[in-house]
Amino acid sequence: MQYGISKDGLLVTLEANEDHTGKEGYGVKFSSGKAALQTSDTALTTEGVITDGSASGSKSSVALNGINAVVYVKLSGTPGTVNPGTHLGNHTDGSWKAAATNKNWSAVALETGAANALIKARLLSQPLAKS
Repeated sequence: MQYGISKDGLLVTLEANEDHTGKEGYGVKFSSGKAALQTSDTALTTEGVITDGSASGSKSSVALNGINAVVYVKLSGTPGTVNPGTHLGNHTDGSWKAAATNKNWSAVALETGAANALIKARLLSQPLAKS
């Protein structure tokens, strides 16, 4: 895995496993040392969020969970009710939605958001299984 750290935003750059063009705000996991879209809504492996997406094989910038920073996340087309404090999990395309009570959370919304919006959120240092 090749990576670099930005002094300004504390971001890592990782090879994109698939096309991340236009995927800013989408959740990622690691796959064979690359950044791959997190397409499972029950996974505990959301590692970060794309801040600057690139084509497959190029470098995408990713804010990793555990970095003490506010990031923008892309809400899905059907995110449910998202208000400040809403726990978010990934939708099946890597975007984010309000986490159902039996799903897993990876971020917390810091503002209200509607379908397909980019909103401010804080990534959790470790995804949590919601009970």
